[in-house]
Amino acid sequence: MIHTASPLDFNPDPEKVIPVAISAITNLLKSTAASPDAKRFVFTSSSAAVYTPVPDKPGRVTAEDWNEEAVKDAWAPPPYEPSRAFQVYAASKTQAEQALWKWCREQGKTERPDLVVNAVLPNANIGTVLDPKLQGFRSTAGAFKLMWDGNLEVHIAVIMPQYYIDVQDDARLHLAALLLNDVQNERIFAFAGVFDYNTELAAFRKADPHRKLPDDVKDPPKHLVKVPNERAEELLKRVARKGWTSFDDSIALMVKSYKQAE
Repeated sequence: MIHTASPLDFNPDPEKVIPVAISAITNLLKSTAASPDAKRFVFTSSSAAVYTPVPDKPGRVTAEDWNEEAVKDAWAPPPYEPSRAFQVYAASKTQAEQALWKWCREQGKTERPDLVVNAVLPNANIGTVLDPKLQGFRSTAGAFKLMWDGNLEVHIAVIMPQYYIDVQDDARLHLAALLLNDVQNERIFAFAGVFDYNTELAAFRKADPHRKLPDDVKDPPKHLVKVPNERAEELLKRVARKGWTSFDDSIALMVKSYKQAE
């Protein structure tokens, strides 16, 4: 079973987001454990369960790290201003994944010791949109479209430099977590590479040289955090016979989707 659903309305009230995410994962784990035919459970977590990107701040995260800062910020007393929405989302992913592993350590050991559980932690998903006209552009696809439409200042306010993952590579890593026998009880870091505002602009210009886009940003902030993504790249090479989809190729696929919706 692959569990991908999560509250994505970016409500800044933690009581309306975090308990829902936690109960969803625990209830699905119980249902999966009750089915003898279910052998594996894959949870779509998030980079936000590990840390919140801070521009120009170096660091290194590991598979043992959690975004406790987001949890603290999310559960701070009201008022629940819109500016707190991302930290509430990050806390929901953090506490939901923590609930996943807590269940594995406690109930799972006795109820279903044979059940294999993995978590995939993607960063900013970009690339092909399945149905641009009906689906539209939500989440990171919508954030990147702000730059494509020339709204650079709004884009900068919405998204910061961080890692990306092509959405199809993300799907392949979910399949690896579901199907490969040696992938057991792992946190898989679906982080392909970093981008900043000028690498975005360069990729958009490469995808469509005739598109009018904003000028480069002077001294753009950088993302300097290192992550343990080697295992994910190894798994990609096994299931797809290639490594990461490049940032330029992912942007080109997303631009094709943008044009299909016009």
